Parts: sequence; structure tokens; C-alpha cells
Amino acid sequence: MERRAELEPLSKEFTKLDKEYKEIAKSEPKENIIIGDFIISKKAYTINRKPSPGGTYKGVKVSIKKLEG
Repeated sequence: MERRAELEPLSKEFTKLDKEYKEIAKSEPKENIIIGDFIISKKAYTINRKPSPGGTYKGVKVSIKKLEG
């Protein structure tokens, strides 16, 4: 749990950078972009969704935070 708490700020930085790079890639006309040792690929897609039949949905939300003090 201590290690998880130590890594949490890095996770936030990763998410921020990941979002930035994906936004840049979306604005580029090319499908594949090579940056250093990395390749960013993109592919357009279309989804045809049908209306949900309704009903009861169950789920579990899990939150883990470090206690202070």
C-alpha cells in the first residue's frame, strides 16, 4: 500500500502526458507517427449502438486512498 501511494503522483503525470500525446496524434493527418523508439498509431472507427433494453445494473466502485496521520 505504501508503494501504491508513492506511485500515485506518477500515475497522474502519466495520464496527463498520455492525453496530450493522443490529442497531438489526433490532429496529425498521418495514421502512424514515430517518435524516438515509439510509434503512435491511430485508426478511425464507427460504432452503431442500439438502445439499451433497460433493467437493473449492478457494479462495485473501489477507491483506495492513503490514510493521513
